[in-house]
Amino acid sequence: MPTKQERTRQGERRSGPSADAPLGAAPWASSRRRNRRTVWTIATQPYREAHFATFPEDLVRPCILAGCPEAGTVLDPFAGSGTTLQVARDLGRHSIGIELNPEYVKLDEARLAQRALL
Repeated sequence: MPTKQERTRQGERRSGPSADAPLGAAPWASSRRRNRRTVWTIATQPYREAHFATFPEDLVRPCILAGCPEAGTVLDPFAGSGTTLQVARDLGRHSIGIELNPEYVKLDEARLAQRALL
């Protein structure tokens, strides 16, 4: 097994419980993949229903994949426009959204219903 210094020279970096993660481990636990860095470049993605703080689906997708198993549940305590809820469902996860603003709740419901029809 290579030393830590040898792995670094080969471009392999690791994080998580084990360099040789067992089957079914989180996607980020593999020693063969580099972790995402602290600055991500992700294109914006407008949402025409215009919640003021929307963010692209590609921003939340890797977080859900890294932190929630298939058929797991994602909690979004500030659901806003429902981006996290929608991406979770697209990835085969259950989702729970909490939103205080009744207008945003209607927006979330419409967004999730619209995507379910596709």
